[in-house]
Amino acid sequence: MTNVTNLNRCRKHQARDEKRAEADANA
Repeated sequence: MTNVTNLNRCRKHQARDEKRAEADANA
């Protein structure tokens, strides 16, 4: 696996976690 793929995956997970954190804050 390339570093680029790892970075892209991390970015996706980070964005998803941020959305989840926002939802938790709004709840």
